[in-house]
Amino acid sequence: MSEPSISVVIPAYNARSTIERSLQSVANQSLKATEVIVVDDASTDDTIAKVREFSTTSEMIIRILHSEQNAGPGSARNRGWDSSTGEFIAFLDADDVWHPQKLEIQVREMQKNGSFVVSCHERIVSTSHIFPSFDETKVSTRELSLNDFIIKNRCSTPTVMVRKSINERYQNDKRHAEDYLLWMEIIANHGNALFIHSPLTSCTNPIYGGSGLSGSFTAMQLGELDAFRTLRQRGQLSLGKFLMATMWSSSKFVIRIADHYIFRGLRQTVSESK
Repeated sequence: MSEPSISVVIPAYNARSTIERSLQSVANQSLKATEVIVVDDASTDDTIAKVREFSTTSEMIIRILHSEQNAGPGSARNRGWDSSTGEFIAFLDADDVWHPQKLEIQVREMQKNGSFVVSCHERIVSTSHIFPSFDETKVSTRELSLNDFIIKNRCSTPTVMVRKSINERYQNDKRHAEDYLLWMEIIANHGNALFIHSPLTSCTNPIYGGSGLSGSFTAMQLGELDAFRTLRQRGQLSLGKFLMATMWSSSKFVIRIADHYIFRGLRQTVSESK
């Protein structure tokens, strides 16, 4: 059986200090990608010069797409996705790193479970990008339903792989929770997602509060609510699930703000008093 074709899509904006590390993690894969598509989202630094420099010594096929103006990562991923040729599309951010067997494991599990059009896996948050050890030959999986995603966005974008055959795309004008909306839309249209219980991606920043600013919490919260509203308008979310989702999301938002501003301060005060 011939090896599957895999396209890797990397949106990049002012990522000169991290893009080579991310590309190297793709080059180190045990199952090689057919192509790597770097979509430059109107960077103002020398990100693309770094990519070109890397490509001169790499055996990977690296294609660079340029955007005239910054349109956000969702739009950049769509450009890469639409120009890809692989049977499977894997997304990676320009500051994140993959486990060397990420593509091999994820493709293997999707081929074993042929009905799934989208999969994701566990991740770690680390600046050292050192993965915990696990048995790569024995991984466990489970299905993720739309209800699972209403409770929580289970898939961080750099952990996601989709089949080229699907027609869903990121909403170009959406800047927050655009991935959350897309995963729920895919599941609503095609059935459950496949989740792999192995840490195959190392992310530099957490999903929430990476900048430490309340604005990021608020923007993501509004993005979540807008995602639920969009699904409801498209008839992909019942009224009951819509109400449950918005109430649960609002409750999580209050907890996050309280933890960030109240409980974290209390913990710091207790620590300083010791």
